[in-house]
Amino acid sequence: MLKVSIIEDILIPLLKQLESAKDHVLKENNDSDMNTFKEIVRDIHDIKDVLLKRHEGERDLMYKFGAVARHVDNILESVTNQTGTVLQTIEQDITLIKKIVIPQSEPSPVIAISSVETSVSSPYSTFEVGESSNTAHLYSAKNYAQQSTAIMTFSEETINMLDPQLRHCMFCLAVFPENSVVKRDCLVIPIYREHNRVVDCCRLQSQIRKLTISAAEENQFLSMNPEGHAESTFRNNQEDGTLQVFSTTIAQNKVRTLFNIDRKYLKFEESSYPRLRNMAVMQIGRWRCLERHHIEAENTEFFKGLGTELKYLSLQGISRITQLPDSIGNLTNLIILDLRACHNLEELPVKLTLLKKLTHLDVSKCYLLDHMPKGLSSLTNLQVLKGFVIGNTRSKDPCRLGDLSRLMKLRKLSINIGRESMITEARYPMLPRAEPPTWLNPMALGSLKRLYIRGGKLSHLGDNIWDVKVLRLKFLKDFSIEWSQLLRIFPRPLRLEYSNCPKLTSFPRTDDGIWVT
Repeated sequence: MLKVSIIEDILIPLLKQLESAKDHVLKENNDSDMNTFKEIVRDIHDIKDVLLKRHEGERDLMYKFGAVARHVDNILESVTNQTGTVLQTIEQDITLIKKIVIPQSEPSPVIAISSVETSVSSPYSTFEVGESSNTAHLYSAKNYAQQSTAIMTFSEETINMLDPQLRHCMFCLAVFPENSVVKRDCLVIPIYREHNRVVDCCRLQSQIRKLTISAAEENQFLSMNPEGHAESTFRNNQEDGTLQVFSTTIAQNKVRTLFNIDRKYLKFEESSYPRLRNMAVMQIGRWRCLERHHIEAENTEFFKGLGTELKYLSLQGISRITQLPDSIGNLTNLIILDLRACHNLEELPVKLTLLKKLTHLDVSKCYLLDHMPKGLSSLTNLQVLKGFVIGNTRSKDPCRLGDLSRLMKLRKLSINIGRESMITEARYPMLPRAEPPTWLNPMALGSLKRLYIRGGKLSHLGDNIWDVKVLRLKFLKDFSIEWSQLLRIFPRPLRLEYSNCPKLTSFPRTDDGIWVT
């Protein structure tokens, strides 16, 4: 199973990435770099051919290929201006992988990270993902100290084995307060739901957190104060929470992050704008797994203080933001913009279309939006667009679904067509009542991996075979399909989420409406 995963889910996409990166290398007009690039591609093809015949050490290889993919992303996204240096790093990684997969004489020892999960004798096996609580007897008082020491030693070695980029991501976990439940997966205790293989949120173990803090300080990534918070240069004595700033130095570049630990009411004084101007990452919205965590912004004047260094901005779940200022168009290096669950957001500015480097835009759960700005399709680097709103007849020159055909890099798209009470033929004349629209077919959306349909009068999806990995169906009172037919037109392993679809009577019943085929 893992062999197929490496080839289909890692190597083939990586080769496509490299094909896209070829133009970037050619622009450098450097014969040495081009020869290095060709050698990398040849080596990956050799590795792929061998992996078709054998399967060992797959998990370790997946981690190593992940590092290569991130380096290629840096070339594609023009994050680095040292293409030759990055190519040399990739070549070193590929050479190491090739030695593991294609040994010249005696087989090279593979440090199999997967053995941690399978070996009963491993000191870390008691923390295995998804393990039943009936293994608690392993933590007897007699051997607890010994196992704890072994776990910490193993974990420290594991952190040191990570490539630098992943290691820095790991260090960022130190900023979270102890026992916080954080979205998405890290080195954590995952929280599973029935029939759901996707890790939605996590909690960093106390011992691992201490180890992470120690490693982060040792690597001069950040420093912690006696209260257990990252040292801040953005001091604020307000009693309602903490805005935490921590600075890191990565490859001689100063990276500054503003992180909202627990501030509920956001207000930036004008005197703080100079300190905001150099921020690269701003996570001032909600990060907790619990959606009831409330954050409120007094206004959006702080946008005036933001500078072109900003690459990541999350306002997720912040109330009282009705619109974004036109000054957002000045954030020309912004890559990720997270506006999820900004329930008061009524309109996106046209200036948003100036963010040409944007790869991720999330406006899902922004229920007051009634259209998307014209020109959104000019953001040709978009890979993820969540919460796209189909404009109604009252919208002034909105972005249409057909315009999205220009987004050749788009791999994830979710669409919102409003509450059912708002859906009428007059307001949405471009949407058929029951038949799928012409754009809703796998031939037109060949790269699509996640399909979300919410609301409307759609009755079926036709007989075309889809290649998506996630299908979400909500509030579709007329939609009908037999379970057997769904499995036929979605033959790949599929994560299915459905609710308020009364005609899906043959579907398996679960507590949370989630099923993985």
